[in-house]
Amino acid sequence: MANTIVVPVICKPIVKGRQHVSMLSPLAGVTCQDTTPYASGWLYIGAGSCLQLTLNLANFVGTIAVNVETARVPGGPLRSLATFKQMPCVVGEILEIPLATPPCDDYVQVTATPGTGTGQTCDWTITGQALIPFAPIQ
Repeated sequence: MANTIVVPVICKPIVKGRQHVSMLSPLAGVTCQDTTPYASGWLYIGAGSCLQLTLNLANFVGTIAVNVETARVPGGPLRSLATFKQMPCVVGEILEIPLATPPCDDYVQVTATPGTGTGQTCDWTITGQALIPFAPIQ
């Protein structure tokens, strides 16, 4: 059961306090990721949204780097939003993107590049929220 992709869940925006928030639970993830690199599909978030994300790790052996990138259109020029690099990681460790992350373009993509060593494995998910600058569509 290596490389089981976790289905992304991007919730409809809600009003939370004075902000419009879309829960990303999860944005991306893989269970039992071996040495095979992973790239999510393009996920629509909305231009100007600020992401507050957490990388959750479990059952980890080896190394991994997870990147969150954004583009105006799927497959267009990429801009990096955040990189989680831990070599090696600690099981149960939670890594957070700093709140100063620049706003994203319309779409985001997550890539994960694991190490190539023997026994490489990792269960990971990225969860969090998108603070969006526009009102939810009713």
